[in-house]
Amino acid sequence: MSQRRLPLSARIVTASIATAALVLAGLSVPLAAHAVTLVTNSASLKTQIEAPGASGVYQLTQNIGDPVTSDTRYQYMPSGTLTIDLHGFSVWSYDFTAAEGSTLTITDSTSGAGTLTIQAATISAGINTHNAAVVISGSVKVNATGTDSNPGIGGHYNGKSSAGDLTVKDTAQVVAIAGAAASGNGAAGIGGSAAGNGGNVVITDNARVTATASTLADSGASSGAGIGGGSISFGGTITVSGNAVVVANGGAGAAGIGGGKGQGIGSFSISDSANVTAIPGPNPTGITTPADSIGNGANANGTNHLVLNGGTWTIPNLSQQRFREDTSSATTIINFGIITNTATNAILTNNAAIQSPTGLVAMPVKNRNYTVYLNAGDGSLGESSASVDFHARTLSLAGATLPTPSRAGYTFTGWKFADNLAGPSVALTTDFSAKGTSSTGAPVEFTLVASYQFIKLASTAAVSVLPNIASYGTQQKVTATFAASATGPVNYSLDGGSPSIVAPANSGAIDLPANLSVGDHALTVTYGGDDMYLPGTATTTFSVSKIPTTMTGFLSASSGVIGSNFSVTPTLTGAIGAITIAVDGAVVGSTSTGTAFALPPLSVGTHSIAASFAGDATHAASSAGFALSVTAEVAVPPVLITPEVPVTAKIAVTAKRFAKNSKPKVTVKISALGDGKKATGKIAVYVGKKKVKTISITNKTVVKVTLPKKYSKAIKVRAKFLGSATILPATSKTLKLKVK
Repeated sequence: MSQRRLPLSARIVTASIATAALVLAGLSVPLAAHAVTLVTNSASLKTQIEAPGASGVYQLTQNIGDPVTSDTRYQYMPSGTLTIDLHGFSVWSYDFTAAEGSTLTITDSTSGAGTLTIQAATISAGINTHNAAVVISGSVKVNATGTDSNPGIGGHYNGKSSAGDLTVKDTAQVVAIAGAAASGNGAAGIGGSAAGNGGNVVITDNARVTATASTLADSGASSGAGIGGGSISFGGTITVSGNAVVVANGGAGAAGIGGGKGQGIGSFSISDSANVTAIPGPNPTGITTPADSIGNGANANGTNHLVLNGGTWTIPNLSQQRFREDTSSATTIINFGIITNTATNAILTNNAAIQSPTGLVAMPVKNRNYTVYLNAGDGSLGESSASVDFHARTLSLAGATLPTPSRAGYTFTGWKFADNLAGPSVALTTDFSAKGTSSTGAPVEFTLVASYQFIKLASTAAVSVLPNIASYGTQQKVTATFAASATGPVNYSLDGGSPSIVAPANSGAIDLPANLSVGDHALTVTYGGDDMYLPGTATTTFSVSKIPTTMTGFLSASSGVIGSNFSVTPTLTGAIGAITIAVDGAVVGSTSTGTAFALPPLSVGTHSIAASFAGDATHAASSAGFALSVTAEVAVPPVLITPEVPVTAKIAVTAKRFAKNSKPKVTVKISALGDGKKATGKIAVYVGKKKVKTISITNKTVVKVTLPKKYSKAIKVRAKFLGSATILPATSKTLKLKVK
């Protein structure tokens, strides 16, 4: 029965009011930027949402439909991009069929948790998502039941069996039940109808989802997965994250989540704190390989790609969960969460790999299930575990690694099988299939032993040559020093040649070859190492110089008049060889050591005479220089000698009184000569007539004389110059010298 629609002004409010209401409700439903149409009855809702290009938000103002009678329930076929907001009210209807290419959002923007109850009345899914996208959000509750082998939410049986995309988020709650199959095959709870593939399903935030596949009347038929493909159909891509809780019940021959009979799943992932329980259906007649909890349907051999990036995967009431290896990618499960079970007989059958970097497999695992115990020997594992559990034929496929132990003085070289220590080291790619597989679910155990190599010490090579610079013929010694306990030979190579000396390490000073050529040399010592020390090498340079020589000598005369004969006699010390003679830089000849060389006639002036030795391959050059002065010959006039005429000098005696019985002192003065010269000669002193003293003077005019005797009374004193070749004799006057 149709009902009156409210006036448009009563049904439309501004988008800003709707947006504010949603923000206050804390919902993520995209209601903004659209007008809100208020809906009061089923007919109004149907008219509005089925209009071509319908969009916007359709918000209930009261309950619509009746849970008992059918005259107020409709089949809705929304189109466009629109949102139905229950706004705390409930709707009872027949199926919703979202038009292909449309996006339908079913939400409740309040905390009242409005409920949408769908019971398909004809052969249809509860919510048909074929080639459409459906979002269930907010606090809404959706109970969707298909009919006649159609899913609660998913594809339609009538030629449109594949499911579209479904997102369940926020705090929405969904119960999806596929319609029972009176005959033939069944559908998924969420996903494909009979023979329809599952779509992309995202369940996140705090959503709660329960999905149940079709029940069957025919024991030989097969059904769909709880979430995924319908009978004999592919499972699609399923993602569960946040704090979502999912329970998926597969039908006969189908996985809890994944493919129907004979089919697998595209991919499945759990992350964050999500919790998933996946229950496969019972085995139809003739089944040899049961369906998986998540992954393949019965008798399927496809590869599962399952990712647990957190969360918990529970496998209840299951005899086995199989993983099959793919030749292109052997990764089956990437587990950072927990794989657990609620039944004691639940077992994983692993023919591929379970990667569990930080996860836990809390149930038995058949086939590829290993525990390796690590024996570090004399080393230490530190804080690393002494065992590694993994579920793959190689460590790398399991995402597992082996720790590196440490041992002082040694380098870790690898892990060896305890029963084959001489064999190769275990690598991350080593295939452990040869160690067997688990038939009971208990791990296959074996032990790896750490292998080490002694870390050789540096040999600290050093080399020196003494003396570092030596003249030719002087013995030089080389000393090469290594670690004190180093053993083994040391090769000594000179100037890059082959080893010329081989001696034990630390042999002390060793003689270098005698008579090494003059010049710079390089010496390299090479130590080959031993059990304890590493090889070492060191290089030094040294020099061999020429033997020094010296040159001396003398001239026959350092000067002379022109025409004189001159010679030079050189002496070379330290070598034997020709000595070159040069005058003023020009070579005039050569001689040998100690042999005089007659110089050629030299001109007037000063000449430079040089004697030099050029040196040879082993002796240094040396030279000496001499200066020679040559003057012109000068005529000397004769010297005339004129006899000298003697001159007369005056002489006088003076004195002071003397003490009685003392030796008197007198002063004798002789005058200067006429030419300014002073007298030289002898003076005699007389007392009375007796000469008492004679003195000699040289170029003097005054002389003091002490008489040799003592006198007690007055005496008479006089002095007489005895004369010389140029001065005539002279006598002074007599002086009477009195006593005091």
